[in-house]
Amino acid sequence: MERIITPQPFATATRPLNRPTVPPDTHCSVIASAFSPEQVRMPADSGNPVFEPMADMDLRHLPTEHWPMLSRPIELASLLDKIAR
Repeated sequence: MERIITPQPFATATRPLNRPTVPPDTHCSVIASAFSPEQVRMPADSGNPVFEPMADMDLRHLPTEHWPMLSRPIELASLLDKIAR
């Protein structure tokens, strides 16, 4: 695994994330790998500013923690295919 992965760029931890105040009016899905959809919905529904934009999104669960493309690539591809349809 160490041969094919790269470290996370440092700037992703030091620069602010700029996202629109109002999400675009398109279908949005989140594949939750570290948290269950229920664990995401709880803070989203309570108004937590980090999770609130996810309140109306399609939340799917693929319990893998980080790097599902390495630990469960077939399941990830299948889930992405379902979302795309």
